[in-house]
Amino acid sequence: MTTARRLLHHTLGRPPQRFFTECSLARRAWETAGCAAVSGAVTGFTLGWNLWFYLATAGIASVAGIPAATQHRTLSGAVARTTIGGFVWAAAVLAVFELTGKTAVTHLPDPIGWYLVIATLPATAVGWGVWLLARRLQRTELHLEPHHPHTPALRWSPPLEVREAA
Repeated sequence: MTTARRLLHHTLGRPPQRFFTECSLARRAWETAGCAAVSGAVTGFTLGWNLWFYLATAGIASVAGIPAATQHRTLSGAVARTTIGGFVWAAAVLAVFELTGKTAVTHLPDPIGWYLVIATLPATAVGWGVWLLARRLQRTELHLEPHHPHTPALRWSPPLEVREAA
């Protein structure tokens, strides 16, 4: 089994320690909208500053949102959360970008409001796909071969004495 498959199974294949509905209201609000707003604000600032930093912050925000879908018991909950998170992130990007008053380092859709749609739909699709993959991996039992890191691959043994038959 490849290392990538083990990593995928150990991250998405485990049930969450706590489901989203079991968290406090403050934590649910922070994880749904707060994190998205903060990362969107940082991304909005980089949108008017440097293309590579914009791509990096957008990529980090995208990857950071992936585990959100695995904390839900239902597909509708996962899709709703990732849709709201994607929309809040995109709105924060646009708000901070407009407040800076700088020129965008990349092409933005015209009208600029389409950015909300363009950013929200992939977040929804990723939430949908991650939830389905996580549920599939959680139902699949993983059989790992035992690994003994301290056992040498080759063992040296002295040569055998060969005796001639009499």
